[in-house]
Amino acid sequence: MYLIHILDVLLLASVISATKRFWTQKQDNDLAEFQPAFLELADCPFQIEPVGCFKDKKDDRALPDEICNGRDPTRDQHTKFLAQIQWTNYNHWLANFICYGAQKLFEKKPDIKTDYIGVQYYGEIWANMGNEKTTHDKHGKAMTCCDGDYKDVTSEEPNQCGLFAGKSVTNYVYKVTNYKSVEKIDNCPYFQSKGCWADKEPWHKDIEKRPMEVYAMNERDPYANNWNKRMIDWGNWGKGYLGDLLCRCADLAKKSNKKFFSIQFYGECWITNVEPRFKEDGASTQCVDGEWGVCDMNNGMGKKCRNHFCAGKAEANKVYQLMQGPHMCQSSPCKNEGKCLTVGTNDFVCQCKPGYSGEDCGIETPKDAPSH
Repeated sequence: MYLIHILDVLLLASVISATKRFWTQKQDNDLAEFQPAFLELADCPFQIEPVGCFKDKKDDRALPDEICNGRDPTRDQHTKFLAQIQWTNYNHWLANFICYGAQKLFEKKPDIKTDYIGVQYYGEIWANMGNEKTTHDKHGKAMTCCDGDYKDVTSEEPNQCGLFAGKSVTNYVYKVTNYKSVEKIDNCPYFQSKGCWADKEPWHKDIEKRPMEVYAMNERDPYANNWNKRMIDWGNWGKGYLGDLLCRCADLAKKSNKKFFSIQFYGECWITNVEPRFKEDGASTQCVDGEWGVCDMNNGMGKKCRNHFCAGKAEANKVYQLMQGPHMCQSSPCKNEGKCLTVGTNDFVCQCKPGYSGEDCGIETPKDAPSH
């Protein structure tokens, strides 16, 4: 009897070991096959704004429709676009998954410009596919969400610069905006608010001496050489026009290899690469949002990666910084055919081939040694 017990224990251990090897190999294969559409969320062609962590109920869903699932391959909504959850590469996987969720939403609701999705249980995306009012906050706020490094969310205020997911029966909600539904903008570049800054007595300065270096285009003055044949749409100022104007200016800055862009006098687009220069006339409170409220009373130097859309009045620049590229991986920092993955906008990790290790895969190691 004792011998049989020992054999049972050994058999169980063997099964556990084989199962672990199988899932480890499967995870490695999934990671090898994972071909992300975007290096990071900054590349997503939709605007993604974190809203916060909210409670859910299984018998009364806040967002009633599951539109994709990267956690459970038995679900009908399981997407073939992504590998299943990459637990060891979750930040990178989550960025692509969120963007894919937005894409699925707008495929199913093509006439909607702005809506909400919720990331739940690390790898599920829920939405409201009906025409009724958005219900993502119907059960109240929660504190049971985590970031891409599995650290708990500790504030009810949304952090606009991170990646987050809800745990079980909790949604981390994102507001998603589709600019393609209103205008043919291939990709609205990702940008971060840099505040509201003065441009004192602009009529007394040559353009090249203004705080923003280049007057790139305008939608205010049809007699100027840089008029783009559009006029400010005052009737839709806060209903899509201001966001589209920012996208056009951001795209122009990107194509001109400029790091910063601004909106001045409601419809002028200015661009530059020199940060100290646009601050030389000091801070301003003369910037307004889509509802004509004052922006950046604290000068906008807070934590929002996508501050609510604003524009400068006369003698004021509402300044933004492009956050899209060049990516850390574009310099090919991983040696010996190692695979480079971006982490946020300022870091990367290398996945080394067998026989190499180190931060850049530059160290030769025995082929049976673990790689990083």
